[in-house]
Amino acid sequence: MQQILITKSDGGREPFDSVKLMRSLLRAGAHEDKAQRIVEEVQKNLVEGMSTSKIYRHAFSLLAHDEQQGPAAM
Repeated sequence: MQQILITKSDGGREPFDSVKLMRSLLRAGAHEDKAQRIVEEVQKNLVEGMSTSKIYRHAFSLLAHDEQQGPAAM
């Protein structure tokens, strides 16, 4: 995957780090396989300059949707 710079809440920019997102999802209680699928889905939708808050909102909405749908979702 090409390196995409994202915009942090303080206005700084840094490369997207899938490990950070994965850790956040795991801390939120997602199982590892589910968290990995969410990270992969988020990576498909990344665009240069996207804010971390938008990335995390998207990831956690996927997690919430997945939990509402049950184990067969995603």
